[in-house]
Amino acid sequence: MNFQYLITTIKKEPDELKTLLDGANIKGNILVGNQLRPEEKEYQIIGEGYIATIYDLTSKGTSKNRNFLLSKASAKYITFVDDDEHYMTDMQEKVERNVIEKNLPALRYNYCTANRERKGKLIKKKGFITFRHLRSVGAYCIFFRRDLLVSHNLRFNESLGPGTSINHGEDGVFMHEFTKKYKIWSETEIAFIVDQLVSVWHDPKTRDFKVELFSHGYIYYLLYGKLAKIFSILFLVKHRKMFKNLGQNIKELKKYMFQGVVEAKKKDKVKNVEKN
Repeated sequence: MNFQYLITTIKKEPDELKTLLDGANIKGNILVGNQLRPEEKEYQIIGEGYIATIYDLTSKGTSKNRNFLLSKASAKYITFVDDDEHYMTDMQEKVERNVIEKNLPALRYNYCTANRERKGKLIKKKGFITFRHLRSVGAYCIFFRRDLLVSHNLRFNESLGPGTSINHGEDGVFMHEFTKKYKIWSETEIAFIVDQLVSVWHDPKTRDFKVELFSHGYIYYLLYGKLAKIFSILFLVKHRKMFKNLGQNIKELKKYMFQGVVEAKKKDKVKNVEKN
């Protein structure tokens, strides 16, 4: 088997999953991790052109979900898909043919969003890219050689991301680890559309800036170590106008970020002591 699509979702009933899968516009083999279910269960949904294996899971957390699906995958190439993404019409065959022909460790396509206020950041470079290009776009639309992920034990950090106290950053840390070992080839065409219309990150009424900025600081330490506080300040300077317009105090936000840096550093020390 050459390809498997790994979809993460939560609390979906079988009829909801069928609607989700039909709308994803994916043909072939699909694995779905359906978290926060009352009991563990495995079953199949067969639709037009696809066979999906559903894993009802009682666990919580996007990273944990993705790692579970990776442990169940068997294809040469896998890609992680959110439950609000779907393939552009007539793109799947073209994408899969290109991935097979290039036979690289990882190949990435662009995506766009259905929300005009949340435009996806396009990578305009065709060719090999580094982590610098991926910092703000995450693990979307990347086709990975599964054997390389397995052989290097490249997994998502289960302490990060939706469903944990550090509510984002799982993609960035994962891509940072992957790009230490391999380069990713970038195509400039758009392969997927993200349907999400509302985001807590862009609505000041629902954003929790304390959690958000604490998580930013925590992630910066994982990515940049001793330079984490400098990157935190640079982030606040870059976005100072936006925060000011939202009525946020930059000094207070810096405090939250530095608290995140300190917490990550503390946990890192504990981990190193346990290793030794």
